[in-house]
Amino acid sequence: MPNTHSIDSLRELNTKLLAEIAKLRKKNAEIPDLKRKLAKFESKKVELKVRLAKALRQTIEENKKHNAENVKLKIRIKKLEKNKTDFSAKNVRYDDTIAKLKAKVVKLRNNNGRSNQVTFLLSCVSDQKSSENRIMNTFLNDIYKKNVNNGISITNKTSCPLCKLDYNDEESIESRYKASSYFIKCE
Repeated sequence: MPNTHSIDSLRELNTKLLAEIAKLRKKNAEIPDLKRKLAKFESKKVELKVRLAKALRQTIEENKKHNAENVKLKIRIKKLEKNKTDFSAKNVRYDDTIAKLKAKVVKLRNNNGRSNQVTFLLSCVSDQKSSENRIMNTFLNDIYKKNVNNGISITNKTSCPLCKLDYNDEESIESRYKASSYFIKCE
């Protein structure tokens, strides 16, 4: 009997070992599948590292490119700011010049307005009778005195503010005017 007992215990042990072997075979069957999955993950990991390295290189290149563009733009901005300052200074000078010219234009308009009044009066007076010529001569003498007092002298080379004649045509001038050193009298 002791033999039976040992046979039963060996059978029991054998059954346990067979069950354990079956479990190990199942696990061993999973190992190649896990190895395949692990190899896939490793290849994806390598692929991602390559893509990451490529992306980093592109980023570095783009940063260099952008930095170079930024330097160029900063230089351009400095030039534009300098030009702006230069143009601002020029504009101030031009504004001063324009203001002076406007003042001169206003002064000339005022003077021209007086001259136009005199010309208009002269044209009206020249069509009237000889008694009115005396009134005209008196008026012109008054204007002459005002102009001389203002430092304006009229000579035969100066243009006549009272009428518009071409001074290159001396015959028409001498036939209509008597010129003295300061005064031109209409006849």
